Amino acid sequence: MKRILLLTLGLTWLACGCAHYDMMLVNGDKLRVRGKPKLKNGYFYYKAGFGKTERVPAGRVVEINAE
Repeated sequence: MKRILLLTLGLTWLACGCAHYDMMLVNGDKLRVRGKPKLKNGYFYYKAGFGKTERVPAGRVVEINAE
């Protein structure tokens, strides 16, 4: 019973844990970011390592995929 509870909690944590997104750039680079990038004034803003907010010009982004 305890094992099933731990397994269920673990799977729930993985399913609703922090979402990651891959941003493909025009030069072929891929950025993995935490949370969904937000488009504002021609830039995609995203959280980088240690929670620092960074931005990329929207013209450099080819696609954004959820991971």
